[in-house]
Amino acid sequence: MEKRNDLHALYGALRNKYLDGYKNKKWKEYIKSMPCVKCGAPADDPHHILGSVHGLKSSDLFCVPVCRGCHQFYENNPTENHWLILETIKIQADFIKQVYEQIREA
Repeated sequence: MEKRNDLHALYGALRNKYLDGYKNKKWKEYIKSMPCVKCGAPADDPHHILGSVHGLKSSDLFCVPVCRGCHQFYENNPTENHWLILETIKIQADFIKQVYEQIREA
């Protein structure tokens, strides 16, 4: 339960008018183009790792690629989501690195 509270606190600290319910179709398509973070199968769905908390809507910035089976697993076992925040940060960092490389080469 402590890890879940830590995630809620982190989400609360990061939220602002851009993160509360932030939606981006292209970002979700980018996430879905990756393999499932749990089993490596092709991803079917982006899984929002923090979901809705404290009356806020989930943000597309906090989602990871998962196949349908693993998505169901995480939906049924929310306490297993805690490590996924590291995967989200890794995905965002890789994306920023790709953009940086493209800008540098231009």
